[in-house]
Amino acid sequence: MDIRPLDSSHAEAYQQLRLQALKDYPEAFASSYEEEKEFSIETELPSLMMHLNVDKLLEWLLYYKNKK
Repeated sequence: MDIRPLDSSHAEAYQQLRLQALKDYPEAFASSYEEEKEFSIETELPSLMMHLNVDKLLEWLLYYKNKK
């Protein structure tokens, strides 16, 4: 596994990952796929950046790995 700091250049990949997670595991989120699919990177970048940190990503990856 390659672990590296995340920044705004990762926002689009993170958004796609989040949308897929919202579809696959809606019970894990307070938001829904239907709500977030319309969000653009430009308007949501501040919110995405808040979530783009290694701790949150690792928590999600561990959750996802344990669900399989």
